[in-house]
Amino acid sequence: MPISIQQVQKLSQRLVMTPQMQQSVKLLQMNTLELETFTQQELLENPFLELEEDTSEIQERPLSEKMDEDGIHEEILREVEAESDFESVLAVADDNYDTTPDKLIVDQTDRSEQADQSESVSPPSLEEQPEHFSEVDTDWSDMYEDGEARSYSSANGGDDGEEHSYEEYVAGRSSLYETLERQLRLCTLQGAGYEIGKYLIGCIDERGYLRSPLDECAGHFGCSLEAVERILSVIQEFDPSGVAARNLQECLCLQLEAMDELTPLAEEVLKNHWELLSKKKFKEIARAEKVSEDEVERLFRRIQRLNPAPGRAYSKEQSIYISPDVYVKRMEDRYIIYLNEGEMSQLRLNTDYRQILLNGKSADEEETKTREYALEKYRSAVLFIKNIEKRRNTILRVTEAIMDHQREFLEKGVQFIRPLALGEIAARVGMHESTISRVTRSKYVDTPQGMFELKYFFSSALESHNGEEASASTAVRQKILELVDNEDPMRPLSDDKIAKLLAAKSINIARRTVTKYREQLKILPTTMRRKKK
Repeated sequence: MPISIQQVQKLSQRLVMTPQMQQSVKLLQMNTLELETFTQQELLENPFLELEEDTSEIQERPLSEKMDEDGIHEEILREVEAESDFESVLAVADDNYDTTPDKLIVDQTDRSEQADQSESVSPPSLEEQPEHFSEVDTDWSDMYEDGEARSYSSANGGDDGEEHSYEEYVAGRSSLYETLERQLRLCTLQGAGYEIGKYLIGCIDERGYLRSPLDECAGHFGCSLEAVERILSVIQEFDPSGVAARNLQECLCLQLEAMDELTPLAEEVLKNHWELLSKKKFKEIARAEKVSEDEVERLFRRIQRLNPAPGRAYSKEQSIYISPDVYVKRMEDRYIIYLNEGEMSQLRLNTDYRQILLNGKSADEEETKTREYALEKYRSAVLFIKNIEKRRNTILRVTEAIMDHQREFLEKGVQFIRPLALGEIAARVGMHESTISRVTRSKYVDTPQGMFELKYFFSSALESHNGEEASASTAVRQKILELVDNEDPMRPLSDDKIAKLLAAKSINIARRTVTKYREQLKILPTTMRRKKK
């Protein structure tokens, strides 16, 4: 068959995600912190979006009513897409983002009646006597023209007029490289020795270990390997103790040497019996070194208190704190679920920019472009508020369904978590499993039993005897953890023994499954948990 170029028409149907749907999916899988960052970016780009900073101001009428009064609302709705459904969006924005309670609105008539009934005469308001401000508004700069200036200015002598946080002037932490390089400048190394020391410091990783071979350094500078080792021994005396070690054994030896506790036994055990020590085989070490087993065990406990990563103390990584996305609080005999909206509760449409839309269509090309830009940003702002509200309702519905299924967990604790799959919640709330997966992604819920990730409540079911309800794998892991915590340190429980204890509680689980759960919980095996008297 000859190959040729042809033009072919093909009719097909496919699902195309609109920008509104794409943004809705994107917002749904964001947690609270990510959503606040994204919202701040939208506030910078869209002039129709703003945060209501002063929540004490009372809005007498909804925003949509004010816009209807000026005739803008109907005009915009005619120019934007019909599927956007802006009327419902504005209703949502008005109903849910007005943070001022109605009960705070005080009737001026009632207030005046109360004032008449009061025996004491209230002083006149400042609004009624604005001229009194001139009597107390003193310009102190005129009073003390020749006095010393008490204000503090920046280093360049300028005043930018902005308020600065004191945190901006706090000294930053020195990195491990900066700390070692400062000590290198204070030591006796000079010339080529200083350059070799600087090179070796640059080869130290964030944990404090030297990751470059010494022969590579010697070849780079054209010197002997012994000269590089002498310079390395100088760097290994720097703070923190144990830095510039080539392996864990050398790091521990350097720390014991810095504390003058490096005995011949400790050095021999760390260098030649490391594998036996890590497996707590004290008898074999004692037999090989001809010492008592108690002496080896005391050495083991001393080594346990050393720092295996001395460079981590100078890490500039900041701790990331978890902020709950949903709160579950107990109120008498029921549970209240509400969303951590943060600044989202103050998000609203900016009424000032509606003046741009008041200008009718003009023949001026520049004004036409301005109006088109305003219409586009208005459409984007309304869709953003609608998607925020849709995200809020979806998260609340899913969380309510999860907590309703795990009601026994809220009452009694982790051991009573029931098996749960994404499909069960999806069928319950009438959504797809992928939507439930996006909702539970990287989101945390604060419950009376503690803070947990939403995915924590989804676990597989394990068979049980006597026809009882299947146990969740999460609850089984918790029971294994409690069994290990309450075991006799002299006679720790083996995996087979744990499986039998769980079988006595009507939980059918194999020994290999116990081993898998124990490793997931980072619990050591029996031989390494056993302690002597």
